[in-house]
Amino acid sequence: MRGSSDVDRGVPVPVDGTLIANPERAMERDRGASAAGARRRRVARIALVCVSCGSLALSLRVPHLSESLWLDELHTAWVATGPFDQIARRAALGNQAPVYFVAEWLIARAATPSETTLRIASLVLGVALIAVTGFLAYHATRSTAWGFLAACAGAIDSHWVFYSVEARPYAAVQFLGLLHGALFVRQMRGGAGWAPRAAHVITGGLMFWFHYTASLLLAAEGVAALVLLVRSRRSRAIAASVVGQLILIGAIGSPALPHLAAIASRAPAWSELGAPGSPWKILDMLHGGAYAIPLLVIFVWDSILRQLRLTNEGDSVRDARRSNWAALSVWIAPPVLAWLVARHAGVPIFMNRYVAAASAAPILLAARLAGQLDSALPRRIAVIAFACSTLYVNHVRLFQWNETPAPPRTEDWRAMIHHLNRMRGEERRAYPILVRAGLIETDAPEGWARDTDESNAYLTFPLRSIYPLEPPADPIPIGNASDFTLPPAELALVAEAGGAWLVVRGPPRRGTDYAARLAELLGEPWRTVAHHVHGTVQLLRVEPINGEPVSVRVETATGVRTEARPSHRTRIRADGRPSARRRSWLRTSRRPSVRRASR
Repeated sequence: MRGSSDVDRGVPVPVDGTLIANPERAMERDRGASAAGARRRRVARIALVCVSCGSLALSLRVPHLSESLWLDELHTAWVATGPFDQIARRAALGNQAPVYFVAEWLIARAATPSETTLRIASLVLGVALIAVTGFLAYHATRSTAWGFLAACAGAIDSHWVFYSVEARPYAAVQFLGLLHGALFVRQMRGGAGWAPRAAHVITGGLMFWFHYTASLLLAAEGVAALVLLVRSRRSRAIAASVVGQLILIGAIGSPALPHLAAIASRAPAWSELGAPGSPWKILDMLHGGAYAIPLLVIFVWDSILRQLRLTNEGDSVRDARRSNWAALSVWIAPPVLAWLVARHAGVPIFMNRYVAAASAAPILLAARLAGQLDSALPRRIAVIAFACSTLYVNHVRLFQWNETPAPPRTEDWRAMIHHLNRMRGEERRAYPILVRAGLIETDAPEGWARDTDESNAYLTFPLRSIYPLEPPADPIPIGNASDFTLPPAELALVAEAGGAWLVVRGPPRRGTDYAARLAELLGEPWRTVAHHVHGTVQLLRVEPINGEPVSVRVETATGVRTEARPSHRTRIRADGRPSARRRSWLRTSRRPSVRRASR
């Protein structure tokens, strides 16, 4: 319109009033500068989230790297310090897949085997798991706040902390399970190319060969795909593609079938681990219920409100619903399958570590649902609910574990073996060493060859790994039951040596019972000269009584030392067992020391 100014027509006018020759290019330049500024601010926020969550994660994990290895980790050390051609066999003796132990073997050759070097792979993968979880949550919501919340939840989660400082394959299974589950959800949304499908097969095969229980996640994906294959005509092509990929992953894992059959044949020996309990425990597995249920409630509420306003559903809504079903299956189906197997097949796999492949699924499900909320109020409520539930469930764990971010390791094998070596050197008592490690194979279940060099080496691996006996010795495994027996040759060896060292894994009372049982087998009055408690690992020295007064000494890993009073001398009954008076004194005087040592 004539008479209108350049500002009214949208033409940029500089401050000095001169006209710009190409106003469209100037406006494009301004938009580019604005977009670049927004990208810089977004990158800065993401960097701040990464640094803060990474610092939090490392501060909770690094102090635990140098702790003593516990029984399962000592199996890792025994495999990693052995010859390369024995890796698969030694891993199979412990019911494990071999790939993780090959990695640990390489690390043990690159650096001196120690607690830190054996756990460093789990630490790296545990921190990477947190970063990828935060990134996927940000990708699902386009919200830096949700990326930060998801990463923080992984950083402080007690199970994630423990697996990332444990020399076992569960941190690797968590990481691969996260990638594999995310690729599965991506495919179920539709439009996935060949690259996500190939990556889905590769991560699935690797995950299985890191730990066989990762097959629970593969089975969960199969169930979800089959449900869609039957019920949804529009999703049949996608579901059929996923089923084909799972069949290919099964072919990759088929060489492990004989080993899996051997493991299943020993399932009755694990009955002492107990029944899985109530199915409501499924929601408590890996804190999944605390992370996902609040968001499920909010999402259902928001969906009902949305249905009241809308009548038509587009393809995008159906695709989102299909991917939500996939994400829900990845979270809830593995623990459900584990509970069913433990309940009806008697195989005790209903444990947090055996569903570790799905540990990130409830966090990412919560993020996905939050990203699909329709209005601002439900989004704010979702952020508050997720943050509160995360802080609550992990605060409860911290309170239960005496303000530590992970359950304390109560087995101090390092201190016990150091103590044994010192006593053998100082007191010059080359007694046989009897070991009760608590392994189910000790009682020779079906399919287990006992009394071979290989089996005896496995049953005594806690004394053959990175904490060696000095001078070297061949420990003798003993049964798990308190009424264990020993072959005549081994009994004669103990009698000729004039004493024995007992290494017992379990509560303090168990060590006393084992010493009494050994005296009963030898058929003469024996005494416990010393009983050293290192958490839930005990060292006892047992010798025959020669008419001398007995003073029982109890020591703990913290250096607390308690001497028996003269009035509490050991009394031996006619059957060779300690009297009830001695047992009572041990029970009352040692309990406070064990509590202090376990903190």
